Amino acid sequence: MNLIKLILTKMPEKWQKKITVKLISSGKIFTTPIWKMLFQTLSFYGGDEMKIRRALIQEHEDIESIVCKLDQLAKETLQTANKENDNSSIASQNNPETLYLEAALYYAVTFFFISDEKRTRQIFAKASVCFDKFRSITTPQVQKWEFPYRNGKFFAHTYIPNGEGPFGVIIMYPGNEGIKEHMATYATYAKARNLATIAIDPPGWGESGFSGCKFTELEDYKKCTLQILEKIKHHPKLDYNHVGSFGVSGGSLTSIIVAGFLNQIQAAAGIGAPDYKTMVNVWKNALAEQKRQTYTWTGLTKKKDAIKFLQKYAEDTDPLLDHVSCPVLLIHGENDYITKAIKGKDITDRIGSHATHRIIPNDDHLCSNSIGKGLADEIFDWFAKKLV
Repeated sequence: MNLIKLILTKMPEKWQKKITVKLISSGKIFTTPIWKMLFQTLSFYGGDEMKIRRALIQEHEDIESIVCKLDQLAKETLQTANKENDNSSIASQNNPETLYLEAALYYAVTFFFISDEKRTRQIFAKASVCFDKFRSITTPQVQKWEFPYRNGKFFAHTYIPNGEGPFGVIIMYPGNEGIKEHMATYATYAKARNLATIAIDPPGWGESGFSGCKFTELEDYKKCTLQILEKIKHHPKLDYNHVGSFGVSGGSLTSIIVAGFLNQIQAAAGIGAPDYKTMVNVWKNALAEQKRQTYTWTGLTKKKDAIKFLQKYAEDTDPLLDHVSCPVLLIHGENDYITKAIKGKDITDRIGSHATHRIIPNDDHLCSNSIGKGLADEIFDWFAKKLV
């Protein structure tokens, strides 16, 4: 754990926020390992780090000031996207599809700074407008699926290549602080290999969580994935017999858990799977906003209940590793600050010889240095070979 994060996590939340404001205003936030990783990953997803730098490196009085600047950046980007989309017949260097995704991502960045759920919903509504416009003009159009679930619904974005198919499918799971919309860039890598993708918000995450359903037990992953599989089974362009799973961070572990639950999964891969055995300790040492994410997707409100929930999560995960029978590719950055990279080998060793663990030198939890420089190609080339 780097020194700044160590100091922050030991402080009351109000002081965490004050120091974060100072780091952002001075620009030092972009050189700290955690934030550098987050902004590099955002760039891979489709954001523009230089635009964020210009918006953030200025005097801020509080967190609200930062949120307002990001909101303004998103609004300006959306306005540009609308102009470019309205004048699509005129030659331009700006792609409206790219700009809509970019605007949505700037709205989504604010989630880390907002502690009020009502405000988060308001910002998500703005982001959704951009994401929906992005989906509507993407070729082929990204489909939005919804499924009934306990106390609400869960949602998925489905990317299907052009052509008759049927196409192999990769079900994608976002990380603990992520949403399905973050997976759009990964979908382009799959589409280039004639693979379809279905990015989902599991119960409790993103749009699914806002609908009312929460993540209450590990089997929620199984139950929602079974509904996805049933949809795949009856879709003329999707191949039910060639389905894989992929995720980042917590979603990486989810991709393996799903493979343990369901033998329909023929290949599972992920980046930065946390060490489930030490999940409680990781949570205890997390920033206040990171802890709040756990409360958001579970619906829990007390620290003792969150710890109890994570302990059971780990206990239920452990035996599932013995049931993963498909090929697995698990990747960690050498300098992962959430879990020791070598712990990934403990997971693949438990699964067996059909699981491979790779450590990427000089990289972080999300492999943000390497993901857009060949690593994503390697991962989806691997899927293309397995899902045939």
